[in-house]
Amino acid sequence: MSPPVVPVPPAPHVPYALRISCAPLSPALWSAHTVSQFGTQISFFVFPVLALATAIGNLAGPGGALSALLPAFALRDLGLSPGRLGLALTVGNVCALIGALIGALIGALLTGRLIRLFGLGRLLVAAKCLPGLGVLLLATATPDRAVPALAGAAGITACGITVYNIAQVGLRQAVTPTAMQARMNASVRFVIWGTLPIGAAARGLLGSTIGLRPGSGWWRRVSLFSCVPLLLTRDVRTLRDFPAAAAD
Repeated sequence: MSPPVVPVPPAPHVPYALRISCAPLSPALWSAHTVSQFGTQISFFVFPVLALATAIGNLAGPGGALSALLPAFALRDLGLSPGRLGLALTVGNVCALIGALIGALIGALLTGRLIRLFGLGRLLVAAKCLPGLGVLLLATATPDRAVPALAGAAGITACGITVYNIAQVGLRQAVTPTAMQARMNASVRFVIWGTLPIGAAARGLLGSTIGLRPGSGWWRRVSLFSCVPLLLTRDVRTLRDFPAAAAD
């Protein structure tokens, strides 16, 4: 029998959580001058579009719906043994690390050249499409091709996520006044990371009602859809470079 789930934080953390104090809010941060700095750099509409695209990707991708039922899909539908599943996950994680390193190198060394060649907006859209392609590759997995399919999907997904995050975080920080950086990051992360448990729960519900493979088909569509908000938003799609840093 499985151990009971405890839906509350571990007791040792409770006293520390209760003692957390917040610095008093500074009205100056919300002055008309500070808020107006957003609009002088780039359309304020870019922020919710980036958050929406990232949230949709997290909802259906790694950490969300994709990770929730991957073991069940591999063991039941693909018929893998626990040992082969462990091997597939190990190879997949190694490839994910390699993909992330490649993405980091692209972001650190080649981002400037790629932006000059294609434009920042197109780079964002292309990087956002890669995780969806990784999920599609995972859909081709069979018992004989489970390890290479999972490894390839993990590598492609990690590379795309790394390049996309370097570009979109840099864009958000470039157009946000220094005094608002913490609040901007906290607000955006609340939205984009908050979809992870929602995606995991929804994937479990859908998989238990219509089956693992049909349910996976729906989530593949959702993952591919994550780049659509960027494609439909002209202010993002036509960006050529990072805007000038916001004034303080």
